[in-house]
Amino acid sequence: MVSVVIKRFGKVDTKLWNSFVKEAKNATFLFDRGYMDYHADRFPDHSLLLYTDGRLRALFVANEDRDAIVSHGGLSYGGLLLEKDARLEEVLALFFHILEYYHLQGINKIVYKCLPFYYATFPAQEDLYALFLLKAVLLQRDTSSVCVKSMPSPYQQRRKKNTKQNSATFRISESNDPTEFWNDVLIPNLKEKFGAEPVHTLEEIKKLMQSFPNHIQLFEVRDEGLLGGTVIYSTPLTAHAQYTSATQLGKEVGALDVLFHHLLSDVFQEKAYFSFGTSNGDPARSLNRGLVNWKE
Repeated sequence: MVSVVIKRFGKVDTKLWNSFVKEAKNATFLFDRGYMDYHADRFPDHSLLLYTDGRLRALFVANEDRDAIVSHGGLSYGGLLLEKDARLEEVLALFFHILEYYHLQGINKIVYKCLPFYYATFPAQEDLYALFLLKAVLLQRDTSSVCVKSMPSPYQQRRKKNTKQNSATFRISESNDPTEFWNDVLIPNLKEKFGAEPVHTLEEIKKLMQSFPNHIQLFEVRDEGLLGGTVIYSTPLTAHAQYTSATQLGKEVGALDVLFHHLLSDVFQEKAYFSFGTSNGDPARSLNRGLVNWKE
């Protein structure tokens, strides 16, 4: 069996951690400590660095949740981050040692959030086989509406009409200040439709946009005033719409159709995938039919 040495992440490891994340085949900027640690007070960190033969070979993104480990409770996905040359036998050994490590810490449950395949820069689903061997129990499966850019789907007739009629009229621009979109569009819409609030507060999203300007971008569509917008999380292969919302007038005139056409055909045309995100309610077995139909 592969010899593995495990070290619990500490602040002193931040630079090493971030350097590994940049090169890992299945990591995005969400695993950068500058992103992960903005809500560290809510998700006590218990991440791991895994070494073989004195070399850092993998990271395990994790937080404590009472008597369990979650990978990761504050992120959409988590798991074991690997180098491009990771071999299957080695990955299986890493899983064994991770389980042994947490068991010795008195923890007997791990909730593992798999990385959607379209975020990996290199095939990276060894963890699915490991989970199968471990007889892991599927707790939740989320939907995700994703456009594969190499196989484009035709627009609905209504989308074509809205785009043709309004593309020359509406103004689309990138904004560095999410205040108006957050306070006047996103928060009121989420409260009215779902009785919910954005996962990120205005101050949090401001901070994250400032810290990751090349990865977190707000695009707004306007006429005389703000009609709608979307916050895009950009990774090497995928542009993901993290937040999308429009005013009542924006919905009536198809402002988001114009906005997304611009993003798909221009701003992010080189990306392999464009993700419109999930359409699950709470619990996940509840599907928001209106939302998924709009995205599709």
